[in-house]
Amino acid sequence: LLEDLNIKEITHEKSCDVLQQSADDKLDRVRVFLDILREQRGEPLLAGEFEDLRYRINILHTDFSHRQLSFSAAMDSLITQVSQFLDNTQEVLSYDVDYQLTLNQQLPYLKQAIATRPLEPTIADVVQSIIEDNPAIPRQLRQNLISLAQEAQTQATELANEIVQFERSVANWFDRAMDRSSGVYKRNAKGIAFLLGLLIAIASNTDTLYVLTRLSQDSILRSTIVEAADQLAIEQTIGNTDAANTGDDTSATEQLGEVKDAVQVALEDIPLPLGWTPQIVDQQKEQAADWHFPILRRIIGWLVTGIALSMGASFWYSLLGKVVNVRNTGNSKN
Repeated sequence: LLEDLNIKEITHEKSCDVLQQSADDKLDRVRVFLDILREQRGEPLLAGEFEDLRYRINILHTDFSHRQLSFSAAMDSLITQVSQFLDNTQEVLSYDVDYQLTLNQQLPYLKQAIATRPLEPTIADVVQSIIEDNPAIPRQLRQNLISLAQEAQTQATELANEIVQFERSVANWFDRAMDRSSGVYKRNAKGIAFLLGLLIAIASNTDTLYVLTRLSQDSILRSTIVEAADQLAIEQTIGNTDAANTGDDTSATEQLGEVKDAVQVALEDIPLPLGWTPQIVDQQKEQAADWHFPILRRIIGWLVTGIALSMGASFWYSLLGKVVNVRNTGNSKN
């Protein structure tokens, strides 16, 4: 964003403009003063010296534009050179009676005007100028940039420090915005995942309460699913080993296929308590017979299933692997 807005370059250009305007103003005042002195004698007084002053000030502006001087140092040098020229003029003409009245009347006020320092552009001024030149910038972004620029201006004393502070403020603002966006995205993703899980649960009639009841009552079904879970955990381990050991691609793939076939056969032998078959629906109604609102039990089961599905496959693979490891550890003595 800062690179696209080109803030540093535009800031330097505006500082160059301020320095140039100040130099032109001071030189014009000196030129008018010299013209008044020249009218008294009708001779080109200090013409060569004035051109030399103009030349040195042009070099000063060039050095600043090439970033060889800071704004403060360039302005100090400008005021010093012009003031020194006026002091030298006063010293050279102080013995000439014709110039005494003009020197005494105008020189003090001229020196005061020469000593006046213009203010360097602030980061707020620069940002405001950039925004005005870029109408395509969104309104909310404009307001945020102006606020950050004003805040940076109050925390620094020089334009260079204001730019650094502004960059930090923009970076912090961006980080905070990304954190908020990430939080919103995660919340939305969880909500969408839950809705999808709930739709899948309803479409497949996956009632967690009914499934748990069936598993607790049907030992054959329970042992079959436990065996399938063990095989699935082994399948996952083989898949990970296959990815790590590229030299055994063929054997690992064959083993993985055998495991998949074994799991499929085990699950086909015993029907899972899922779906909208008349037998499953009747069993669900029997289990909910003691409820005042039988459909509520099925809704709760669907909701639990939706929550479980929203957790994601990685969560359940990890949990399944831990459970299998615990079971294997408990059976290690056998």
